[in-house]
Amino acid sequence: MLERLRRSFPVIPTVLTMVALAVLISLGNWQWQRKAWKDSVVAQLQAAGGSDAIDFDQLGFGPDGRRQQAGAPAVQPRASYTPVILTGEFVHEQELYVFWTRNADVGFLVFTPLRTRSGLVVLVNRGFVPERLKSRKARTRGLPGGKVAIRGLLIERGNAAGFFTPPADVGRRTWYAILPADMIAKSSLPQAVGGRVLATHTIEADATPNAGGWPQGRSLKARIADIPNRHLEYALTWWGLAVTLMGVYGVFVFSRLQRPQPSKG
Repeated sequence: MLERLRRSFPVIPTVLTMVALAVLISLGNWQWQRKAWKDSVVAQLQAAGGSDAIDFDQLGFGPDGRRQQAGAPAVQPRASYTPVILTGEFVHEQELYVFWTRNADVGFLVFTPLRTRSGLVVLVNRGFVPERLKSRKARTRGLPGGKVAIRGLLIERGNAAGFFTPPADVGRRTWYAILPADMIAKSSLPQAVGGRVLATHTIEADATPNAGGWPQGRSLKARIADIPNRHLEYALTWWGLAVTLMGVYGVFVFSRLQRPQPSKG
């Protein structure tokens, strides 16, 4: 029997099957990890929805995202998502844009710098505009002057673009991912506002209507609803393919062992 197994054992198919099996299991595990991360994000957003908004200036941020050492208030931001109220003046001429789609409509998120009472400038995602309304001249009614009060969500941001994210079109002030540090570094914003720009966080304005209807902000409920989370389905698909592969491999090996062996001599 051992001799027969040695002669019939499919070495190359076995190696290829084991490699494919490892890939399928890894993909399933990765999707499971993505599900855990996505569930955590949703839980944080839901917790933020049940929290009272904090006055942004009481958080004591410096431009590098650290709390100021001297005389900083005791208020602490809540995890990566904190409901805030901030008062200040928009610097509309320094708008930055992030290519986006919403409800199958192609357009941009409008990030407008806002100079707060403390003097720190923060990028506020005022909401979505379709492509035809990217230019400020096309939505002049939605450019409030003077002091404004904004309610929104303070979001801690990384600065690592995805592997397939296109490079920024700096000339058109357009990015393809929300990367505040990169947006600040590659634009004229620091020079225009005096250099004190928060590079680690942005604020996503809520769904309070803007004059003229644009940009359109987003409620916390809508933000949560827009988060795709089919990772359990994807994980089960990859793991199911792994089980199927093992079944096919088992049938293949069994059929090989059942073949009559050529007689010696």
